[in-house]
Amino acid sequence: MRLRTTLTLVGIALGLALFIYLLDRRSPSPRGHETGSLNVVDLDLGTVNHLLIQNGESKVELARNESGWVLQQPLPDRADTPLIEQLLDSLALLHWEDELVNLGRGEQRKQRLREFGLFKPKLRLRIDGAGRSWDLSFGSNTAVEGRTYLRVQGKEPVYVVSSAPKDFLTRKPDDFRDHRLTPFLTAQIDRAELHLSGGLMVLHRTRDDWEMDRPIRARASDSRVADLLARINGAMIEGFADINQETMGEVSGQNQTLTLGAGDQQVELAFDGDRPPDRQLVAISNRPGAFLVNQELSRALDLHPNDLRDRKVARFNPDLVDRIGINSAQQTFTMARREDQWVFTDDHRPANPDAVNRLIQKVTSQDVEAFVADAAVDLTRYGLEPPERKITFSSYASENTAESNAGELSLCTLLLGKSENGGTYARLAEEPFVFSIADSALAGWPMNREEFQSLDLLPFQRGDLAEVTLQRPGQTAVRVSRDATGRWRKEGVAGPAADTAGIQEFLNALVTLRAERWLAPSAVPANQAPVLTITLRLRGPAAGNTITLQVGPPADGGAHYGTVSNLSGTFLLGPGEVAELERVMVAGSG
Repeated sequence: MRLRTTLTLVGIALGLALFIYLLDRRSPSPRGHETGSLNVVDLDLGTVNHLLIQNGESKVELARNESGWVLQQPLPDRADTPLIEQLLDSLALLHWEDELVNLGRGEQRKQRLREFGLFKPKLRLRIDGAGRSWDLSFGSNTAVEGRTYLRVQGKEPVYVVSSAPKDFLTRKPDDFRDHRLTPFLTAQIDRAELHLSGGLMVLHRTRDDWEMDRPIRARASDSRVADLLARINGAMIEGFADINQETMGEVSGQNQTLTLGAGDQQVELAFDGDRPPDRQLVAISNRPGAFLVNQELSRALDLHPNDLRDRKVARFNPDLVDRIGINSAQQTFTMARREDQWVFTDDHRPANPDAVNRLIQKVTSQDVEAFVADAAVDLTRYGLEPPERKITFSSYASENTAESNAGELSLCTLLLGKSENGGTYARLAEEPFVFSIADSALAGWPMNREEFQSLDLLPFQRGDLAEVTLQRPGQTAVRVSRDATGRWRKEGVAGPAADTAGIQEFLNALVTLRAERWLAPSAVPANQAPVLTITLRLRGPAAGNTITLQVGPPADGGAHYGTVSNLSGTFLLGPGEVAELERVMVAGSG
């Protein structure tokens, strides 16, 4: 090979080596990688207690206290704690994706840092916590979207990292302020004082329910109060007013102020006039300046006391009810719970649990028609002194407990008065005010003894029967009875032919007969002539006793009216039961 050719090739090789060296120095490449964690900073999030963000001439300083993060610069205020926690999470998870080392010295190093936007960085972050500090400088974005250059004071390399933390830090100072009206969760609020257009309302929460203290002492609606507090607490600040001119003491013309409390803390909100577009000014105690919220919040506060009152007739825990007493001029009776059964206390007959539960459900779920009077004065005017009917719900303890003594404890006493203009006046003995209940609603309440009787009409066994007689108007009676051997026979028929399958089916249907429901006396038409009369003669301990079952004409829906001689009242017997009795009656008389 010629010397000239050799020198040319050596020159080309040297040139390529120099080009690669210069390219490597100017491009972000993984040089001098250190082993170990790729985290830019090793943060223990639980110990970080101070942040200082320097973005050009703007400074945002944040500190953590017992209740969360607070803003110290550019003004003292509550900080947006979830936002700060999100920023810290992004820093704790920040990994470097590339690092640049060997940046040179002197002017060469300065020039390289200028290229990365890190010679005099505009954006810096100081993190303090648990005796350690970190200073981070954020530079220019790289050519790769979503990546930026970053330096950590005390470390040599320039890192290439996600630009997500940088996007957080370049927000406006107001973005770091708490955008909530209160620092509480809605479930933590336990008292409220509302000065609204409808007057002053003071409410407090007991362990289970809300109560109204002013303007009257009354039950408050748990759902309505919870909804109102959720709307107040869920309203977000949409803007910040001029902090140098509009402070809480300067908000004028206030017609709505709220004080909300949770434990030892409370916050006062004062609403001022409208601010276009569709916003309203609100000042918040212990916070500087004033804030802008949507006008919808102010509209939600257009309330009167009755808007927040509990409109249910009564409020008590149905699971605690062990006794129900009903008193009227016509009848007085009491029902008691015996384990899983309800019985009448005077004769210990079983009561219909469905009717008992229906009464409890009606009383606790029915809305009042109107609030009539806020003080229990002139009760005779409403037919409440004395009441026309009294319903008492109580619990019973057989032994003393830490909460109460043995005996009966009244949970609620409902007094019903006279009916007027489609409503019945009522009040609770435990509360002072008078309200009305729609008569149409009361019509569905079981309140007479007859309506609480068990649906089992003939509470005995087939073995208790000695004789059964069936009689239709204008027809010959059919009688079946036991013979000396205990076999059933029809009168006038001897031998095995009398013990027919029809008679057995009839007896089975008879002793399992159940009513659809008992009727209030007012719901029973007059002159219910029976279409079928069944007379039963008993044997055994009740030998000689008779019970008469009468089936009357059909009512609306196909059910028949019925009565039993040993029970008071009228019931409805389903069309299926009546058809079964008629079918087997024909079989038994054939």
